[in-house]
Amino acid sequence: MNIYIMRHGQAVHPSSWHRGDEIRPLSKEGKKEAAKAAQGLARAALSIQKILSSPFDRARETAEIVGKELGLAPMLIKDLASGAKAEHFRKVVSVQPETSILVVGHIPDLLAFACRLINDALIMEEGLETAEVIAIETPPIHEGWAGGQVLWRKSPESW
Repeated sequence: MNIYIMRHGQAVHPSSWHRGDEIRPLSKEGKKEAAKAAQGLARAALSIQKILSSPFDRARETAEIVGKELGLAPMLIKDLASGAKAEHFRKVVSVQPETSILVVGHIPDLLAFACRLINDALIMEEGLETAEVIAIETPPIHEGWAGGQVLWRKSPESW
């Protein structure tokens, strides 16, 4: 199974946003980052079969930009909202029949999920840039955590 973990694009800064965090949108730069990543994912022809996303606006917008480029409609999953635990990710992803899935969300949640997939905490220290994608190959995770490996990482600029 291939799991592509993607952080949402740059959002409007919290200090200039005076409404709920769940509706904080992408900034202009964040939309550009998401578009670059989306174009790169499309050129890479990765055969992504499904996009799962946090319902928070910045993640949803990122997933929609990628989905438009890949011809896929993102599924918004409440359990992947900001603050989700790694086990939530595992449960949501493990019931999907597809074997190539893009998950769009937030840090540190995505990094915790990646750590569990590859059994290596170093990925937490490395962080995850906005609109960066990490490709992980892992055995099916429906029975628990698996011994996955990072195939590659790409920031929007590296596509």
